[in-house]
Amino acid sequence: MGTEDGTIILMEYFSVWEWKKQEIVFFAGVVLVILVISAVQLRTGAMKTRDAQRKADAEL
Repeated sequence: MGTEDGTIILMEYFSVWEWKKQEIVFFAGVVLVILVISAVQLRTGAMKTRDAQRKADAEL
């Protein structure tokens, strides 16, 4: 990739749509990861709460 005078062409074209699409995909990926982590944490919290309730009921 180059021209007759030796300069290097970094991009042959710049597409705003391609750029925005990459940002949207990145943003959606980050949001998905956050949602998955939150769901796992909520499930873990529910299990701990249930176990604590069972332990408290057993001590009665």
